[in-house]
Amino acid sequence: MSAPSFTDKPNPDQAGSDAWAGIEAEVRGLLASFDRQLGDWLLEYEARDLAVPCRPGCANCCRLAVQSSVGEARLAAKMLTVDNRNALHRHVAELLRRTGDCTDMLEFLRLRRTLGPCPFVDLQGRCAVYPARPFACRGLLSSRSPSWCGADLSGLHPLEKRAFLNSLDPELVAFPSHYLAAPQERGRELEAHATYAVQERFGFSVTGNFPYLVFLETNFGLSHTLAQGQAAARSVLDRGSARSPLLARILPAS
Repeated sequence: MSAPSFTDKPNPDQAGSDAWAGIEAEVRGLLASFDRQLGDWLLEYEARDLAVPCRPGCANCCRLAVQSSVGEARLAAKMLTVDNRNALHRHVAELLRRTGDCTDMLEFLRLRRTLGPCPFVDLQGRCAVYPARPFACRGLLSSRSPSWCGADLSGLHPLEKRAFLNSLDPELVAFPSHYLAAPQERGRELEAHATYAVQERFGFSVTGNFPYLVFLETNFGLSHTLAQGQAAARSVLDRGSARSPLLARILPAS
């Protein structure tokens, strides 16, 4: 299955543009607040002699599936160069080919890892949208060396896997992973806030796989269509060729 071709985005109406200006300001504020909180956590971990080895160029975690809200995707889409867009287009084509019909989360996560790094990561492990990376990326802090972030636990020898799991502190990490639990939980809370900001304005929102939502925003102006109602947003999801709710789904306001 090939991804849809690039196309001109629809012209947004002024009301929709005004709404998004407010939503963007709110999401940027949440991201900045999260960064400050992460800095405090890192200082706390260091004071407890707990190593967090995440460093620039360390990109094994960028092979994981990342979910986001449409507001986060809109911010990231504004940072893309032509080369980034081309890389994203190739990535989405393969993402759709491998996961387009998948509805089982564990299988989706496994298939996503087979695609390699996020399309926004270069050969040096640098992220093209780092300042606008989503809450899920920000909240992923490792308690183990970068090599473990690229490991497939299902492929480990049972004894090696048991030794790894026994080495984890279940009160500190999101067991059975080695990623710190508190930043992940806070990231999910803030992502929910960003989703609610969109639902409050338009009556619904869109969430899904982060690169895929950026693709829909870049090629089809996904965020602009929300002001036109759910049918318009649904048509963009249909044009994007995704059939799996794990790639993109509409969330009505509760």
